[in-house]
Amino acid sequence: MSRSLAGVIGAAPPGRCAALLHTMLERMRHDAGWTCETVSAPELGLHVGCVLENGASPSLRGAPDEPARPVLLLTGDVRLPDGAGEGGNDDDGRNLEGLLGRYRSVGASFVQDLNGLFAGVLVDRSAGLALLFNDRYGAQRIYWHREGGLTFFASEAKALLAVLPHLRAFDDAGLRDFLRYGSTLEGRTLFRGISTLPGATLWRIRGAEGRVESSRYFDSRLWEAQLPLCPDGFMQEFSSTFRRILPAYLTSASQIGISITGGLDTRMIMACLPAGRVPSISYTYAGEAGETLDCRIGARVASLRGMRHCVLRIGHDFLRDYRSHLDRTVFLTDGAAGALQAHEIYFSALARQLAPIRLTGNFGSEVLRGMSTFKPMELDPELVDPPFRAAPNGAASAEAPPTAHPVTHAVFQEIPWHLFGTVAAVRTHLTFRTPYLDNELVQLAYRAPPELRRSSAPALRLLRDNDPRLCSIPTDRGVSERPGRLRSLARRSAAEVTFKLDYLHKEGLPGWLTPFDAALGALSGVGLLGWHKFLPYRGWFRRELADSIASVTDDASRGGLAFLNRRYLASMVPAHVQGRRNHLRAIHTVATLEAVDRLLLRDSGFGPGTNRHA
Repeated sequence: MSRSLAGVIGAAPPGRCAALLHTMLERMRHDAGWTCETVSAPELGLHVGCVLENGASPSLRGAPDEPARPVLLLTGDVRLPDGAGEGGNDDDGRNLEGLLGRYRSVGASFVQDLNGLFAGVLVDRSAGLALLFNDRYGAQRIYWHREGGLTFFASEAKALLAVLPHLRAFDDAGLRDFLRYGSTLEGRTLFRGISTLPGATLWRIRGAEGRVESSRYFDSRLWEAQLPLCPDGFMQEFSSTFRRILPAYLTSASQIGISITGGLDTRMIMACLPAGRVPSISYTYAGEAGETLDCRIGARVASLRGMRHCVLRIGHDFLRDYRSHLDRTVFLTDGAAGALQAHEIYFSALARQLAPIRLTGNFGSEVLRGMSTFKPMELDPELVDPPFRAAPNGAASAEAPPTAHPVTHAVFQEIPWHLFGTVAAVRTHLTFRTPYLDNELVQLAYRAPPELRRSSAPALRLLRDNDPRLCSIPTDRGVSERPGRLRSLARRSAAEVTFKLDYLHKEGLPGWLTPFDAALGALSGVGLLGWHKFLPYRGWFRRELADSIASVTDDASRGGLAFLNRRYLASMVPAHVQGRRNHLRAIHTVATLEAVDRLLLRDSGFGPGTNRHA
C-alpha cells in the first residue's frame, strides 16, 4: 500500500521540482526496502509522488505509452459504495480501477462517494486537470505550505521541513494549542507556516502555472439538518446499517486482526461478523504481567466466535529503550503523539506480526455515545515563561473550540485534531480500520434521539439481535443487558469504583491528595487495582524511567525551548520522583516538545540516528 504522498505545485523548472520532490519523499521513506513512485505533469505545474511499503503493488494507473490515461496515487484506506464504479472494492478495499472508473463516470464529484480515511491525487492529462483530495473528516492528514509561487504538500510535516528549512521553528499559535490541549486545533500545527487541509478538501489544479481552485465537497450541516428518529426506529436502523456496512471492513487479501477490548464497540463488531468472514485472530494489549478485564472478556468473546485470541504484552525492553521509543514516536508522527503514547508503535509492531490490518472499535464511544477526552490539560502556568504567557499573538488559539453538534465535535474536531496522534502511531505498522467512521454510520448517528445520545441501549439491542451470547457478558464497566437487576447494578457500581481507583492510581491523585498516594497503591495488594489500566506512566516516571526523564528535561533546558521556565524544569522531575507533586502531564509535554525541537526542527539529517528506523 502507499504509505504517504508528497507534491510540488507551481511554475518552476522541472529539474528543480523533481529534486524537491525527491527530498520530500526520501524524508518519508522510513524503511530501506520502501520504494518511491513519481509523476511529473509540467503542463499542470504538478510534480507528485508516493512512498510504497515493501512488496506493495504500484499505486499508479497509467503507462508511458498511455500518457492520456488518468493516474491515481492514494494513501490510507478507502472504499467505494457497493456497485459503484468498475470493479467495486477489491481485496484490499482500494480498487484503483474502480475509483478511476467512477471518476470517468461522474468526474471530480467521484470523491463524494468515497468512504474511509484517505488522501489522494488524480492526474488527468487529457482533461488538463489534477485533483488533490482527502477524506471528509481530515483524519488522513495533508500538510501544506505556499510561498514564492509554489505550493508544497505532503502526508508528513517533516517532508516540508526537509525542503523549507526556514520553517523549522515552533508556531506560536500551534504551540499554545498544544500547551493547553496536548494537540493543535483548527488546521494549525506545531510548525511555523505549515497547516493541515480541512476535511473534504478538493483542490482542482490546472494550467502550467499550477493554478489551484480550492473547494469543500462536503458540509457537516447537511447531516446536522436531519430530523431525529424515534428511539425504536433509531435502534432498528442502527442495527441494520451496522450489519450492512461491516463486511466492507473485512475485505482484504491480507490477514485482518481484530483488537478486542472488554467494551461494547469491539463486541458489536464481533456480534455482526458474517458467516465465513470471521478473521482468524484477535488480540488485546496488556502489561508485562497480570490480566485486565479487557484480556479476560476479550478472550471469552473471541472464544464464542471461534477466534484465536492473543495477549500482546509490553516487555521490559520498552522501559529499557524508552527514550528511543519516544524519539521514534515523535519523529514518525510529527509530534502528534509523544511521551504518553510511546507504547503505540511498540504494540503495533507486535500486532503486525499477527496481521497487517487492524480492525478496531476505536471512536465508537465518541461517535455514538458522546464520550470526549478533549479537555484542557490544566498544566501549571509556571511551566511557561511569563513573556510567552503574556504574548498577544496567537492567544485566541488557547480558547476552547466552539461548541458544535456532539457528532460534529467528535468526527470533525476531536478525532482529526486531538486523537490523530494515536492513529498516526498505529499507521506506522498497520492499516487502521474502524467501522465507526463509516459515512453511513456517522450520518445515522446525527439522527439519534436525545435520550439515546449517551445510552448503551442501541449497542445492547444490536448484540441481542445478532448474538445474544455476547449480550449476556458484562462489559469492563459492568454494562449488561438487564441493568435494572440488583446484581447487575452492584456489578456496574463495583466496576465504576475499580475503574476510578485504577485511573487515580495510574494517572495520579490531585495535588492536594498526593500524600495519600502510597495508601492508594496498597489497594493493589487486595486486588482492587489493575483491572482496567495497565500503563502506569506516572509510576514509571517516578521509578524505572526517572533517569531517562531527568535526561530529557536537562536537554530541554539546554535546547531550543526558550518559552519554558528553566527554574520550573529543574524542580519538576525531582518533585514528581519524590511524590511531592504529580507532574505526569507536564513531563509528557516537555518530553514531547523536546523531541520535536531536537529531531524535527534542529536535526538536519533524518531523525533519530537515521531515517531507516521504523
